[in-house]
Amino acid sequence: MKSKKYVMMGGFAFADNTDMKKLKKLAKKGWILKGWKFLSYRFEKGEPQDLDFMVDYRDELDADYLMKFEKSGWKYVMSIANVHIFSAKEGTRPIYADVDSKAEILKTQEESFKKPAIITSLLLIASLIVGFLVIPETGWLHFLWTMVITLLMIATVFSVMPYFAYKIRRRHLKK
Repeated sequence: MKSKKYVMMGGFAFADNTDMKKLKKLAKKGWILKGWKFLSYRFEKGEPQDLDFMVDYRDELDADYLMKFEKSGWKYVMSIANVHIFSAKEGTRPIYADVDSKAEILKTQEESFKKPAIITSLLLIASLIVGFLVIPETGWLHFLWTMVITLLMIATVFSVMPYFAYKIRRRHLKK
């Protein structure tokens, strides 16, 4: 029987609640969240547990922040950049249960993606314009331009999509 397992993440901007339900379901089956590896959660086999999971966003972890969660029954599990995952016994009240605090968290995340989204989008547009007007259709310069465009498209997708996802989720939350 396997003792380790990897499960693809849904993306915190798009599916943090879905991911937390997935973590809960896997914990009930004895798969204990131990970390992450390139867009996947990493689990190790253990005893089944009845846990709820919660995601929070914060730039830095400090003792006061962790103590706040601990006093409320939430145990720190892991972090990916400024995204932190906590677990607690099933039924534990979430730290951020009201709409205003959830909206504020989403707004903070939205703002963190705003500048990269604008910059990568402008760079992509400028590179496309320059490429179509100046770059020859063949040769090493065209190949280099194609690589730059590809990288900028990837960067744009990974900044613009989360920006709009957090923006839309925040608007839906306030309705």
